[in-house]
Amino acid sequence: MKSEQTVTPVTAAVNVSPELFTQAQYVRNCARECSALAAAGCGIESMMRGIRGKDDLTNHLVSGSGAGLAYSFVRQGLKLKPAHALSCAAGCAVLSGTECKMNEIFSATSERSTRGKAFDN
Repeated sequence: MKSEQTVTPVTAAVNVSPELFTQAQYVRNCARECSALAAAGCGIESMMRGIRGKDDLTNHLVSGSGAGLAYSFVRQGLKLKPAHALSCAAGCAVLSGTECKMNEIFSATSERSTRGKAFDN
């Protein structure tokens, strides 16, 4: 007579192939790090916009550096090295500042463009 076995999450994880388990860990770590990066960046940027009352390059640079610092803390844990933290903060600040300037350029170009405005009613 066979006994019925119940499948629990622990036994289900044991029966999963090692390749899938490592992929699941990779996805979980990537989601954790990207969510910290996005939450810190958006939160700091909205606070800066509320405090300063304008949306400019300074807001994006500060929020980018804060997001990079949050990313490095999540990535390295409490074993954070200052050089890694500074490089992540500087890299994210440069990317955020570049994104801000590119948005300004493209929005100015699209406002000056007359293509498609003839069809606006």
